[in-house]
Amino acid sequence: MNIQESNKLIAEFMGGTFNRVYENTWHFPTPPEFEGTYGWIRLHYHESWEWIMRVIEKIGGLRVKSAASYNPDLMFKIEIVNGYTEIKGTGTNIFFNSSVEGSMLGATYKAAVSFIQW
Repeated sequence: MNIQESNKLIAEFMGGTFNRVYENTWHFPTPPEFEGTYGWIRLHYHESWEWIMRVIEKIGGLRVKSAASYNPDLMFKIEIVNGYTEIKGTGTNIFFNSSVEGSMLGATYKAAVSFIQW
């Protein structure tokens, strides 16, 4: 999956809708706080900590219903530390190393994309 496809996946996860008239622009029900304006915007999840951290915050706040009676809600633990980003939860353990991905931002971005695909 390339950056454009990954950003599209994230934007849909965040509630955005695609506008085919203006290539690569998205509209969100409420403006992203970091954008500061309403309307159509380009995606910067792959190159901005402000953008990707909104995604990480949403992932961290998710509660997924479980079929297991002993664990009715699945929650996810996210670690972004020097060297890696990891998202853990029942049924998933997503890990990306910053030295492999080229940066902490790259590792965090790839972890978010992998989680959404999961």
